Amino acid sequence: MEDEIEINTEEETETAEVDASTIHKIAHSAMLQIISRYLTISEETNAFQDLSKSALVSREDKLIIIGGFHFSLNAGTATKEEILEERNRQAAILIDTENAITSGVYEQIRAYSTSLVDKLFKIWGLYPT
Repeated sequence: MEDEIEINTEEETETAEVDASTIHKIAHSAMLQIISRYLTISEETNAFQDLSKSALVSREDKLIIIGGFHFSLNAGTATKEEILEERNRQAAILIDTENAITSGVYEQIRAYSTSLVDKLFKIWGLYPT
């Protein structure tokens, strides 16, 4: 579904074509990618019982584990050792599959949405501080 958005500025009026299904496509693609990685990590780690068997190198892998176990760590900066230490502290907690997957999906949607807002600010001649 495509909608037209009319943007009025003092200098000119611009009309931008927006594909309303784009965010859905990004979310769907992200879900497929993250679910695939989730299943691979699950196999590698005996259903998340032994995280030391996973490389936990990529940000995506870290985000799946950190989101799934609700760790208070940053996927961009956390090391494998920090993740393993946190897992050992909270060994009784089961992984939250929905949160493990949606953390990465929301992150990708947020990045896309932010880019749209940035474009809008540029069109309006405004820049976020």
